[in-house]
Amino acid sequence: MILYKHLSVNDNTTNSLEENYIWFSSREVFNDPYDCKVRLAPITDSEIQHFVELKPTLKSLDFKELSKAIENGKIEFMDNYTSCMGVSCFTSKKDNILMWSHYSEKHKGISLGFETDELKLMSKSSHTGSKVQLIPEEVNYSEHYPEVNIKFNSNNNLNSESFKYIFLTKANVWSYENEYRYISFELGKHTFNKNALKEVIFGVNVIPDKKTEIIDLIKSSGYKNIKFYECKLNSISYSLDTELLNT
Repeated sequence: MILYKHLSVNDNTTNSLEENYIWFSSREVFNDPYDCKVRLAPITDSEIQHFVELKPTLKSLDFKELSKAIENGKIEFMDNYTSCMGVSCFTSKKDNILMWSHYSEKHKGISLGFETDELKLMSKSSHTGSKVQLIPEEVNYSEHYPEVNIKFNSNNNLNSESFKYIFLTKANVWSYENEYRYISFELGKHTFNKNALKEVIFGVNVIPDKKTEIIDLIKSSGYKNIKFYECKLNSISYSLDTELLNT
């Protein structure tokens, strides 16, 4: 499967191509304030009892106060946990007008097409610390926040087996993005296999000098068999055509 990453043509993009890395960001920089919002599953009597067993000093609190203490603890955990995770966003659609407008500098930028089977993005495992290969996860679109059930474990830490729902659920209004995400336990640079880059698509408003710069950079940086395309406005409908460039 080929997934596309929309980018502006700037120093960050040229550096990532030269050094063959993809940047993973914190959810704190996302453009959607609802991204990673969740509903906490209702707190049960058994959970409160378990919580008191873990922290006997709280026995003096009444049910309402205990429930609030547990809820606040979960919210704090969620905020800390999710802000430390790295996310990189892709789309399965290379010709969506809004995607080009929002994420490729008003059609002045580029879209990179990666074969996911060859991308080989790696991250440290949260359990073992060893490196594991990341896979793309499809985003689900919904009217409601996902419900996440977080419980205390025997080590007095909070644990959530459903953390991916936090990163993989967005509002229905974003469904046009056809988004996929890679989720990592590390922020920042993640090296990719150069053989995974298959396509480079230039926006309809790309500056000619920038287009030349990107083509020359890719050709001189060890990438092989890359197909270069340029978007064109369709002459009849509100759509984009992609035209293969002879480079």
